[in-house]
Amino acid sequence: MDASMYIFINKGLGMSTGKAAAQAAHAAVEAFRGSDPNLEFAWLLGGHYKKLVMEADDSDELANIGGYLEDRGFTPVWIYDEGLTEFDGRMRHTAIGVPIVDKDDPNVRATFSAFRLYKDKPPMPGHIRAADVRASTIQDSAVPTNNLLHTDKPAPPTSPCLVTAATAAELTAHARADLEQIRAIRDERSGRRRIADGLSKLRSWG
Repeated sequence: MDASMYIFINKGLGMSTGKAAAQAAHAAVEAFRGSDPNLEFAWLLGGHYKKLVMEADDSDELANIGGYLEDRGFTPVWIYDEGLTEFDGRMRHTAIGVPIVDKDDPNVRATFSAFRLYKDKPPMPGHIRAADVRASTIQDSAVPTNNLLHTDKPAPPTSPCLVTAATAAELTAHARADLEQIRAIRDERSGRRRIADGLSKLRSWG
């Protein structure tokens, strides 16, 4: 099983990097909340929380993607932004989150293989990246590069990462504990919402 989460971003809105990141985060949270518990567990157990961020050229394509996913049997979550910080105060459809899927499933492969990974705009001409500044500083420095990382201890020999049965069992236990904690928090919040709804109804009756 290859538990993965797909997120689609509306690239046509010209969102700032921070805004796009926030919308992707909203989509990821809502997609997780709507995921199958077994896939949730597999996703957490992997330890990488695998997410694939795809792009849509504009709002029309994003809407078409959402409709296509629904036709294929998926339950995409639609994310909207109120436009308080961007979009001139107008509500916009910014993203779609897809509950966790198994990429090894033939239907998943056939459905998502045609989509494009999100690619940010390249730097504008004359734009100086922080990485370029750091590299230039190191090259111009009179101190040899190897002395910047000097240590009295020899570097440990490289070796493949070995996961023993005991380690795997420990990781599984941690993943189960994390999932139970997430479910408990979700149930608690759901209970609070039901209580708040009940109090609101009582006030309206009064």
